[in-house]
Order: sequence, then structure tokens, then C-alpha cells
Amino acid sequence: MQSSSISGDDCISIVTNSSQVKIRNIYCGPGHGISIGSLGKSDAWEKVENIHVYGAYLYNTDNGVRIKTWQGGKGFASNITFHNVMMENVSNPIIIDQYYCDSQYPCDNQTLTVKVENISFIDIQGTSATKEAIKFACSDASPCKGLYLENVFLASCMGGNTRSYCWQAHGSTRGSVYPPSCLSSTNDFLRQKVWLELNPAIDSI
Repeated sequence: MQSSSISGDDCISIVTNSSQVKIRNIYCGPGHGISIGSLGKSDAWEKVENIHVYGAYLYNTDNGVRIKTWQGGKGFASNITFHNVMMENVSNPIIIDQYYCDSQYPCDNQTLTVKVENISFIDIQGTSATKEAIKFACSDASPCKGLYLENVFLASCMGGNTRSYCWQAHGSTRGSVYPPSCLSSTNDFLRQKVWLELNPAIDSI
């Protein structure tokens, strides 16, 4: 999909068994933003992999770029890149929510979850309508791994500072990241992978 203008609900919703999807030059808003999921509802096994969003402008949306999974689900969301995204007055600009619960009743706490790993946010700029511009709410039993932030700047629409929230979120950063990252660094595997892709001659030495 490329060069489209979309408003209402999720501008883009990528759901189970999606792979090798490329999205370019999307104008999104008002609406719910760009979403992976929801995944894992009713304890389902689901997968999404190899997704690349490159070039998007989001304005007045409830979320920016989002991954949402239900507790109790199984499967994985992996190798997903959001690259070159501009945001204007966006609530929850960057969000991973492994406790998603779209129900009138509270959802039961469960240990099983859809795994979320190797997710990159590169060149994400703009303004946040909330103070919490980056939120990674990951599972205790299956933490998010391989998260990567590079050249991120998300200022507040209201003035003052924005902030990051992390729970069981592991990864690395490169370049300038604002609000400051709260990721727990486990290793530099993903950063090295991205660097080698940008410098393929080095990999052949």
C-alpha cells in the first residue's frame, strides 16, 4: 500500500497471518493510527512478521504506531519496522501494549502472551498530545526483546517535557532519542543488524 489518505478507526490494521507487508507514504487522521493487532484474543495463536512502514504522516490520532496483544494469546509479532513517521498532536505516539483489553469487563491476568520481538522505530518525529510519548507495557512472562529506537523526537503539544514508560521492555538505541529511552539493554544484536544492513560491504569482509 502506498500514497493513501485514510481517516476513521485504525488507519491501518495489520492482523493475524500477515507477513512481507510494505506500507509507504500514508496520511492518517483523525482516527486510531497505525496498528499491529490486536493479536491473541480468546487465547488464539497468531503471527505477524516482516512488516515495514516507511513514510507516514499522522495527525490528531488516538495512537501513533501501535502493537497490541491480548493476555492469554500465543504466537509472535516479529521483525516490524516503523521508519520516517511524522506526527502532529498524536496521543500515544509509540506504544506496545501486551495488556490490551477491549472489553466492558476487566480481563483476567494470564501468563501466556503473543511474543513481541525485533521491533524498530527509526526517524519518528513530531508532537504528542499526552505526556507519555513512548510506552512499552510488556509481559512479565514474555518480555519484549530487541526493541530499537533511533533518531526519535516527540515533543509535547502542551509544553513541558514528555516521558517514556517501560515495563519488561528490552532493547537498544542509537542517535538522539527524546523523551529519553527507558529500555533495559540486554544486547546490541538488533543495532548491529541495522548497522550492517546500512553498510553491506562490511558484512562481506
